[in-house]
Amino acid sequence: MSQQIKKEQPVGTSRSRHIAIPKPCIKYSMYATKSQENKGFKSPFHNLLKVLVLGAKNMPYIEKITKAGKAVFVDRCQSPRYHAEGIKRGKRMEDTKLAQELVNARKTHRSIAVAMDASFHPGDYHFVLTYEYGRRPATPELAQQDLRNWLKEIKKEAKKHGVVIKYIVGTEIGSRGGLHHHVIMNRISRDWICDLWEYGQVKFGKNLDQTGEWSKLASYIVKCKTQWKKNKCKGRGWSSSRNLNRPEPEVRIISNRQQYQENPRPWKGYYIDKEKTRKGVQEFTGWPYLSYVMVELPERRVEEDVGADIHRNRYHRKI
Repeated sequence: MSQQIKKEQPVGTSRSRHIAIPKPCIKYSMYATKSQENKGFKSPFHNLLKVLVLGAKNMPYIEKITKAGKAVFVDRCQSPRYHAEGIKRGKRMEDTKLAQELVNARKTHRSIAVAMDASFHPGDYHFVLTYEYGRRPATPELAQQDLRNWLKEIKKEAKKHGVVIKYIVGTEIGSRGGLHHHVIMNRISRDWICDLWEYGQVKFGKNLDQTGEWSKLASYIVKCKTQWKKNKCKGRGWSSSRNLNRPEPEVRIISNRQQYQENPRPWKGYYIDKEKTRKGVQEFTGWPYLSYVMVELPERRVEEDVGADIHRNRYHRKI
């Protein structure tokens, strides 16, 4: 009897001839199902386990520094993704959960605050456009249309006089359904603002102060976005002019030889605003994060303002 010899099956293939078994590759994802884990995806539990084994302070981390006017925004986070080239965000599998909404709100707040500090100056306006009784629009979408029409008229008037307009606006929905618009705008004629808004009153708040850091105002805009989404309205509830300055952050990777500083020190000539310092653990990955804002000291601001005045006086003398 001839002995039957079994052929060895090639490595990496299944019993079917033309179907190849994918080799596992190291990738990271917010969610990791069983099928994803078989393909090499790592769940947040693996990331958290890595932190516990190696220690958070002894791991490399990413530092992002964004200079916006008289403020400096610093973000520090530890992530396994900085060295994995070619990894893209996966397709959206389900609705955004509450934890992810909080992360998105923090990112929106930071981007608005950076654009605000980099684009506006002390003395610029923050005011609210309100509606008179009986002239309130039926839906938030119609209220935004009123705001867009008002902005068009403001731009026309500014163009006639050669004035540049910069603004950030948000439509807020009150607890009882009341509608009003928050507007942050550079200094223009108040007559234009009041005369062209024909639906109600214009309530001017305090002008932007001398600190040069106005992150608290950005909270109003983020609140508008959150309420807009909660009421399932069309659009996003806020907008801004295209000519805002949006500085790009300087990103650097800190090696594990330098410890993760939970109590940072400010730069020379700056101080850290403790009310705007946040630190904790990211909701999905389990990695620690730290974000804070450094603001220019008043003494340095006075010296720069005096120097600018001297420079302007010399310039006028040459003319």
